Amino acid sequence: MAVAIARPKSVIVGIDISIDMIAVAEAKLRRQNVQNISIMEMDATKLYFKDAEFDAVMVSFGLHEFPGRFLHAVLRETVRVLKPGGTLYITDYDYDGAKGALQRFAFWAYLKAVEPKHMPRFLSMDWHSILGNLGLKVSEIYWCYFSKVIVASAERAAPSQAFPNIKTGPVS
Repeated sequence: MAVAIARPKSVIVGIDISIDMIAVAEAKLRRQNVQNISIMEMDATKLYFKDAEFDAVMVSFGLHEFPGRFLHAVLRETVRVLKPGGTLYITDYDYDGAKGALQRFAFWAYLKAVEPKHMPRFLSMDWHSILGNLGLKVSEIYWCYFSKVIVASAERAAPSQAFPNIKTGPVS
């Protein structure tokens, strides 16, 4: 995801707790000759960054890995490092993106075989409430196949064009 949004003058920092995943990311950056993204080994529940250090924070297909209190610890840290008025982008699995019986079956079969046992609970989370309790307001949600992108900020943002090719659903 970071490679897709990288702009020449932007500075992007990626983190992962897995050295193996960091090696995969660094190899991808070298292949694509991306110079403005650095990857650091870090526990997302204890970020080494200063308060309000980032204009935007993206969490891509990672939150579903964290059960209960760890998920909330990651979200608190994410909000802590986000500047006032900054934007949080969460991309993760979502059942609503699956269309038709075959896609739903494939989605659930994959989740059952590969993903953590707490996944059904993750899929039913009320993101408006969870992020609202952290001082953020969900401004947009985009659905795409088996995932969604949640856009939230400390202030209600005007609709962005960050993901113009993904269908948008109304935010209630």
